Amino acid sequence: LQTINITLHYEERVLPSIINEVLKSVAQFDAIELITQRTLISQCVSELLTQRAAQFDLLLVDISITHLSFRPEFTSAVELKQRFLVEKTEQSRQANVIAAEGDARAADLIGKALDEVGD
Repeated sequence: LQTINITLHYEERVLPSIINEVLKSVAQFDAIELITQRTLISQCVSELLTQRAAQFDLLLVDISITHLSFRPEFTSAVELKQRFLVEKTEQSRQANVIAAEGDARAADLIGKALDEVGD
């Protein structure tokens, strides 16, 4: 069996293959998941990369997802959604206050009506 020495220029031979594994594993998740589930995604990527690196007799010690960037359109859409959710929550809170005031007013009117009937 022929032995292939990859110690010379391994970054040209091995890294492209490993980078493809990163891209494939990250592509399984949508942008929101990439933001909200970074730990889970790091574990998934780490497992896949560890397996792939082992095929080249490389030991992967650790990985870290440190920087994610998205298109400005996506970032803008996420910010708009956040503003919408905040506004929706505020409107819901105001609706609850109005409903509670209405219930209190109704109870007051019913109480007065019962007092008048009792007299």
